[in-house]
Amino acid sequence: MFKIYLAGYISGNKIKECSEWREKILKYYRLTRDIKFINPLNGHDIKSISKNGLTSDIPNKGIIYKDYKSVIESDLIVVNLDTFGEDRPLIGTVSELAWAWERKIPVIAFGGLDYYNKHPFLEEFITIYTNTITGVLDEEYIDYFMKK
Repeated sequence: MFKIYLAGYISGNKIKECSEWREKILKYYRLTRDIKFINPLNGHDIKSISKNGLTSDIPNKGIIYKDYKSVIESDLIVVNLDTFGEDRPLIGTVSELAWAWERKIPVIAFGGLDYYNKHPFLEEFITIYTNTITGVLDEEYIDYFMKK
């Protein structure tokens, strides 16, 4: 089974936005049985995620180890670099991208400020970049990596 980790910003203030793009990908591929999507929002009581996204009902080290294991066991990472207008940087997401890079796991990224998608480290970490989630789906980038 092909495993895809859905990385990106998580904030209690923007939980709807943090969930919507992930749900759009899940819905698009819902009939594809040979993909397992790993959503870091699963296993949480979403209401327990703090407004700034830094605490929840799960201890911090539990979140980090769960996400690390999810990333390194994935075949592909799809990441949304958008912070939905909030000032807090994508520290957790960037850590996940570094873990993927170290393991040579390809990354498809979209969205975000130019600061993120043009940063030299992220340019190195990201395999394919497009501006929107529609670009990810319409260009069939996920399918490209599944056909390896």
